Amino acid sequence: MALRRDEQYEGFDWQRSAACRGEHAVNFFPPTHFERKDLRLARERVAKAICRSCPVAAECLEYAISSREPHGVWGGLNEVERRQLIERRTMSGGVEPAAPATDPAPAPAAAADPLDGSSREQRAGASRGRGR
Repeated sequence: MALRRDEQYEGFDWQRSAACRGEHAVNFFPPTHFERKDLRLARERVAKAICRSCPVAAECLEYAISSREPHGVWGGLNEVERRQLIERRTMSGGVEPAAPATDPAPAPAAAADPLDGSSREQRAGASRGRGR
């Protein structure tokens, strides 16, 4: 059975409101050629800044996580950050709130994890208790 065009994209209406549409889209995915690390980080900073002002960043991030999107910045997180979020959700046995669309900066040693509220020391103590 063939689907009408609007039925094929049901549930993706949020994409019409995405701040990344149009000329900015090039910042969200790596180029087809080699990209130096400093250029990748700069490109991702631009993409994440766009995500911070996007009204549908949460929907975008959840889509990328649920579809296991392997490339690009989605909802303010790059590939590695999404994999880390998926691992945290898996380890916690449930769904944590989506990470905010921010450019992560190095946090002080006692800073709380924005996703679970625990500090690095708390997590380190918990991991020592698990025999790591």
